Order: sequence, then C-alpha cells, then structure tokens
Amino acid sequence: MLGARYSTEEQSGFHDVWRYAGFLMGIPDTILFTDESHALELIRIGTICEPPPTMEAIIMANALINSAPLVANIKDPDERDRLVNKLIYPIARGLVGDELSDQLNFPGKGKLLFPLLAYRLDQRVKKLKQSIGFAEASDFSQLLQASAYDDAGLQYLLPDHGHAERSSQW
Repeated sequence: MLGARYSTEEQSGFHDVWRYAGFLMGIPDTILFTDESHALELIRIGTICEPPPTMEAIIMANALINSAPLVANIKDPDERDRLVNKLIYPIARGLVGDELSDQLNFPGKGKLLFPLLAYRLDQRVKKLKQSIGFAEASDFSQLLQASAYDDAGLQYLLPDHGHAERSSQW
C-alpha cells in the first residue's frame, strides 16, 4: 500500500520470515498462513472479529505514532509536529481506514484526500531525482540511520508483571 516493489523471490522471503515468526510465537499450524493470499484472507476474517479498541490500545497507538520522531532523533518541535501530523497520521489513516482511525482518535479526518497516493508519488519523485543525480538519502537509508544505535549501556530487562502498576522498577 505504500508503493514498495518487490521481486517474487523477495515477496516469498518476506512471507517465509513472518510465517516462521508466527511459528516461533506458537501460532498453531491450522491458522498459520501458507502464502500471501491465505494471509490476506486470515486478516480479512480477523478484522471482522476484531473488537473495538480499548482505551489502552488507543493510548498505545497514539504513543507509538508520536514517539517516531523521537526514535528518529528529531529534536526540533516543529519538525516533529510536521512529521507526525502531516505524514505519519495521514498515512496511518490511509492504511487502517477512517473507521478504525476514528476509533483510535487519530486526527486529520478528511485533511488529505488520498494520503497513500500522495506518499507513493513523493517516493517516485525521490527515486527519479536519485536516478538523475540529485542524490537525496533514500527513505530506507534514513530508516537505517534512525534505527542505528550504540549498544553501550543497553540492558535487556523486562518487567516482572504484566501490569505496569504492579511491576517493580526495571
């Protein structure tokens, strides 16, 4: 939906990785997808059965979206606001639809008519600029830079209880 293009081999590899991840998480073989069309059918069925989001889901979804600029180390408040409100929320709204977006309290209903089309066109223009020598960092390389971290001082600690209020300091 975001306009990425993959070869048949890359698509197959992508699905193999997610199938294996599902296997490792304990998803029974009877409901573990076999290929892309099966995965899409399972998503369609799951969407029909999905209850409305809880308050915790609403808070988590918005927190994740609003944390993206911080993870990308964007410090300027105006730039962070632009990224969240002009790019991430409209794209999220385009991906999950207006009904779920409204349930998740995502802002911006109707502000951008075709956010996914606009995003895909922007990506094509960037790719065209790169091909003719206007070297601009690709979104993928920007994503890699944002995800790079220095592991010094990292600790992989987990909470000792499923509810944050009952967990000790970690």
